[in-house]
Amino acid sequence: MSAHSPTTGPATAADAVADEPREFSLPVRMTAEAAGTFILVLIGVGALLYSGMLREADPLINALSFGVAFAAAVGLFARVSGGHSNPAISLGAALTGQLRWADLPAYWLGQLLGALAAAAVLYLTIPSGLSAQLQTSDQAMFGQTANTFGDLSYLAQVTGGQMFFSVGGVLALEALGAAVLTAVVLVTTSRSRALAGPVLAGLTLTGLLLLLEPVSGGSVNPARSTASAIFAEPAVLGQLWLFWLAPLIGGAVTGLAYLIFSSSGSRSPATAVDATDPWEDEEPWEDEKPWEDEDPLETDGLVEDEASVEADAPLEGEGSVEGEGSVEQDDEAARELDDDSLAHDDEASGGQDDEGPADATDSAASDIPPADEDERDRP
Repeated sequence: MSAHSPTTGPATAADAVADEPREFSLPVRMTAEAAGTFILVLIGVGALLYSGMLREADPLINALSFGVAFAAAVGLFARVSGGHSNPAISLGAALTGQLRWADLPAYWLGQLLGALAAAAVLYLTIPSGLSAQLQTSDQAMFGQTANTFGDLSYLAQVTGGQMFFSVGGVLALEALGAAVLTAVVLVTTSRSRALAGPVLAGLTLTGLLLLLEPVSGGSVNPARSTASAIFAEPAVLGQLWLFWLAPLIGGAVTGLAYLIFSSSGSRSPATAVDATDPWEDEEPWEDEKPWEDEDPLETDGLVEDEASVEADAPLEGEGSVEGEGSVEQDDEAARELDDDSLAHDDEASGGQDDEGPADATDSAASDIPPADEDERDRP
């Protein structure tokens, strides 16, 4: 599962740094390739050597020995140098861009040194006098682990030299085997960091060696073939060229095919896939977190509604104030009209009193005799 999966939460900065592939220096990677090839040759060639001494060789055991050793080498050094342990795989990696061309000679040198060191350990640890006891030589014993074709092949030895594979057949089968192994290693080590990559690589080598053992002894690795040929009889060393040429052809074919398929897949609109994975390259909640950054009620629509309500509220208040003011003005106007009507009535009544009743009252009052001052003052 991806580190950015929604079920696991967003990855931290430390996780992002840990996921980035670390670039090791060229001497370190060269040493890793030497160590991986040393493990491969020590276990694989050692099983061939000692099984032939003590008992009849078992093809399955020999193939499994190489397969287990190769799985161990890939698992140990895939994150350091790619875990090639094979010049053919390194050539394929250079063609695909996983390895710089300038680093390829150092990889090949490290692989050769590791293979030769392991073969030297095996050769020097052969018990003294064992070859004389078996009526053979140490070189002949080591030659049983070498890759050969023609009259020196395993099939020719079994059939007394009557049957063997042609040079063209051996070249084709070794090249195809190296191409398959290169493809498995390059794909699994570049896309998987789990146990599946080394296991698949080891099982692939095991199956290929079971196929190629009666053909050539099973090589698909120039460094492994060189290690056996150096300590074997001179005739074996003369056939070493094929076990360099065939695997390198296979590795080159795989590298070129990888480039063709990857480039055609990126240009084809029907097969092009968006490289961005929403769960890996971008965190969907990284920029928008409604439960942290904003109030869930304060959305854009609600804010606009509240703003409109606030904008409309003063208008309604102003309307009510204007209504109250108009009512007061109407009341005042009504009162003024009443006052005017009353004043008009008073003027009208005042005019009539002056003409009639007012004069009678004045005449009546003049007829009353004036009272004494004492009487007027009396309460």
